[in-house]
Amino acid sequence: MLKPPSIWLVLVAAAFVAAAIAVPIVFFTHRALMPTPSELQQLDDLVRKQINSPSGVQRLSAPDRIEQEGDTKTGYFTYLASDAAGSRKLHVDWRIERGQIRIVAIKSL
Repeated sequence: MLKPPSIWLVLVAAAFVAAAIAVPIVFFTHRALMPTPSELQQLDDLVRKQINSPSGVQRLSAPDRIEQEGDTKTGYFTYLASDAAGSRKLHVDWRIERGQIRIVAIKSL
């Protein structure tokens, strides 16, 4: 007579199925919301100009928040700005609407 599978085996199988469904959804949603590489470059250049640091600005790897409503994307990134006085983190709110990139606010953290 066949013995039913252990509860751990069922849980592991369920977790595997859930991950196989959820991971692609999260990945493709993130890609759809993320600004394009050229938009990111323009945003980096705008931040550099606004804080008057030609070489000392670095966007930290992942966006902190991105939302999309229609053709408008909004969000913020954290930047690391370096100058003669040292380094500081900046919270940069941005908006991309119909291809136009605009910095809404820059705050020191």
